[in-house]
Amino acid sequence: SSVLIVMSIILAILYKINFSELLDAFADGIKKIDNVVFENNIATQGGAIYVESGSLTIDGAILSNNKVNSASDNAYGGAIAVTSAIVEIISGDISDNAVISAVGTASGGAISAINSNVEIVGATFKNNIAQTSNAEKLTYGGAIFVDLKSLLTIEKSNIEGAQEIEFSNNTANYGGAIYYSSTNHQLE
Repeated sequence: SSVLIVMSIILAILYKINFSELLDAFADGIKKIDNVVFENNIATQGGAIYVESGSLTIDGAILSNNKVNSASDNAYGGAIAVTSAIVEIISGDISDNAVISAVGTASGGAISAINSNVEIVGATFKNNIAQTSNAEKLTYGGAIFVDLKSLLTIEKSNIEGAQEIEFSNNTANYGGAIYYSSTNHQLE
């Protein structure tokens, strides 16, 4: 799709990735972010990454100081917003991200998942925040927000040397680390 082509061009320019190899990878349905740093990005949804449909694997990425800043609506996913998609996080450092709404709710300081499957095998979630300026609205999931028909699986890998899963100093009205309202959960 045109979104993947534009994303490929941006990644190719920013990270000196071979554009034709990246485009071929997307065309073959292989979507993996491996050892890439996403820092100081700002968006209205998904501060660093927005995934809509399809699947994405993240391995060894650093997502830091990304922000969603919505002045007119609810806000989702300070670092990553996932809608109707599958995301697997094998390892990563996801810290100091924020989802901020001036008028609505704010959900998922680091990750927001709506109608999606998210699997976390290894990652550190530190100092992420969901906040709103509207005193009548609430915030959900300082690190992770999961809603609707989503499945959240958090399971440390049994592979020797695999990254631990850690949540610390994340902030929201409901679920400082994790907020989920769907019926599909698997925490091991």
